[in-house]
Amino acid sequence: MLLLQPLYVAVTAFRRWAYATKLFSAWKAPVPVLVVGNISIGGTGKTPLTIALVEEAQTMGLRVGVVSRGYGRDNELTRVLKADDSATVVGDEPLLIFQRTSAPAAVASKRSDAAKALLAEQQLDLLIADDGLQHYALARDAEVVVVDSQRGFGNGWQLPSGPLREPQQRLNKADAVVINQRGGQHEQFSHELALSTPMTLAPGELVNVVTGERLSLGSFKDQSVIAIAGIGNPQVFYDGLAKLGMNVEPLYFQDHHVFTDRDLPGLEKTIVMTEKDAVKLAPIAKAKQHHNCWYIPVTATLNEGFAEALIRKTLDSYKAQSS
Repeated sequence: MLLLQPLYVAVTAFRRWAYATKLFSAWKAPVPVLVVGNISIGGTGKTPLTIALVEEAQTMGLRVGVVSRGYGRDNELTRVLKADDSATVVGDEPLLIFQRTSAPAAVASKRSDAAKALLAEQQLDLLIADDGLQHYALARDAEVVVVDSQRGFGNGWQLPSGPLREPQQRLNKADAVVINQRGGQHEQFSHELALSTPMTLAPGELVNVVTGERLSLGSFKDQSVIAIAGIGNPQVFYDGLAKLGMNVEPLYFQDHHVFTDRDLPGLEKTIVMTEKDAVKLAPIAKAKQHHNCWYIPVTATLNEGFAEALIRKTLDSYKAQSS
């Protein structure tokens, strides 16, 4: 791994330089583009932040769309999401964002292709690219980087010897940094950017995967539950359930796991899962009539005015470059 790291560092640095100097061309969308991403592998909270930004844009009266790679799907096609799409076809995270916000969304191997497909069908005022920080082929007007305060930057090394996709100094080139507070301190990652904020993820009520019934978070206190998590940082989910008083039996799957009916425990079991996993397991639970499957949605909470300021900065940057 140590021998391979210099090669990875050199390749990523060359790509950044090539796009910055226009040796490689990036497609410029005819609307403002805001990119949400991170510099480390694993879950940092990009999807809840993307949802929060989409909802803020909608509150501002903007027509906003979302583009994504669509990791975990079974094809490489460019596709605009439809109401009856499954996670197998479009990916779990894009489908989750689409279902939560009702914002138009598209997926493609190249996010620029997703943007083109979406704009061909929709009149939009803003595009938000979910997990697109390293996809430099799509030009951006602003970018926000999410950092997990609990895991930070690991050993500080880039892949494959560490968890970083890009060096920590990459934060200095971002327009904003969001610190997902998971037991760490926001001050630990103090940043010179004017747009920097802590983010907390607040759990909602328990939602039944099959019926949509809702229960309070304390409903399963002192009960044994099987906790299904196929996300980048599953321990956060398990710890959260334990804090709610549940006796947790963890059932771990790889991030973007493609579920089958064999992955769902028996009908006698109480199952609690992440919302991201629920979009994939819902068809299976409904087919098996497993009425004891529940998920917990989470909502990102940011400093007041942060989301609006970031969106306005994106719009202003686009106007400045277009004039």
